[in-house]
Amino acid sequence: MNTTPLPPLSLLEEVFQINPASPSGLSWRNSNGYKIKAGSNAGCLNKKGYWVVGLKINGKNKLLSVHRIIYFMHTKANVDGRIIDHIDLDKSNNNINNLRLANLNENKWNQKKSTIKTTSKYKGVHWCNRDKKWIATICCNGKRGALGYYETEEQAAHAYNKEALKLHGEFAKLNNF
Repeated sequence: MNTTPLPPLSLLEEVFQINPASPSGLSWRNSNGYKIKAGSNAGCLNKKGYWVVGLKINGKNKLLSVHRIIYFMHTKANVDGRIIDHIDLDKSNNNINNLRLANLNENKWNQKKSTIKTTSKYKGVHWCNRDKKWIATICCNGKRGALGYYETEEQAAHAYNKEALKLHGEFAKLNNF
């Protein structure tokens, strides 16, 4: 994870205000030397779909993640070196109710099924040619474990969901049926 450290909370609160009506969730309180109108929406979407905002810090322009700023301003908790997870997986949804602290594993658990072509439409499920059955597997803390063989793809997906809830708790991204 490579994130630019955030400036002091006092600077962020001087320059920005959390604004749920803004597309990014943030608006300018003070222009900080830019030709920006106070109250206008802050930020733009980057190539990865995250809202970012430029800010001059100690005379240098820095690009900062809006979701990190919002979480820091709302909670007052230091987020440097920490991951802020989007609960609903929508990188542009910076509503404070959609943001939470996470470690790297928790952030990975809260991901959709890989877009790499697989034999199953469900996360944690694939077809085993040798046994002619569906197999469910799960990864936790870098270790992959088999959950068993199943006659149907849906049975294997249910087995994955059950184990994901047990191992990943609130960060489990479950299969939908």
